[in-house]
Amino acid sequence: MIDIDRLGLLYLLCCAVCKSGFGLPAPTCAICPAGQYSNGTTDCTPCPAGSANGVAGASSCTDCTAGLVATSAGSTQCVDCSAGQYAVNATTCESCAAGEQTNSTGDGCDPCGAGTYRASATVGVCTPCGYGKFVAAGLGTSAESCESCAHGSNTTGASGATDQNDCTGALHA
Repeated sequence: MIDIDRLGLLYLLCCAVCKSGFGLPAPTCAICPAGQYSNGTTDCTPCPAGSANGVAGASSCTDCTAGLVATSAGSTQCVDCSAGQYAVNATTCESCAAGEQTNSTGDGCDPCGAGTYRASATVGVCTPCGYGKFVAAGLGTSAESCESCAHGSNTTGASGATDQNDCTGALHA
């Protein structure tokens, strides 16, 4: 003799289809947690890397937009890469090269601006050259790439001069 409760559970395990956003293996259909979805199948599925959802009971996941990443399955949100990194295929972050920083959309790198440098992939943002120093745009790959103003002159601002014309008292040709 088969117990009715066991028969009902057997039916759920083999034959039941849950509505979208719900899934098994609970004894009955249960709401899928954030980071997972169900489109009417019998179980909740983690959102694949590169996509996310932040609500329980979702029937799908949303792909990360340009410049954002979800690095692992089951993500509840897409996030920015760290400063000095950019998003690749919405699943990984890669570091910009020395002399570059993350572009405004987060999906690539731009050269450091005039008067700044970025020495390595471990430093997040371009750093201004010190007082009395200058560097042209895109040439700042280390602190040493910042040139000193001519003897007896200094930069007009506190730091980050763009070229020798920003040096006061300098002789110009």
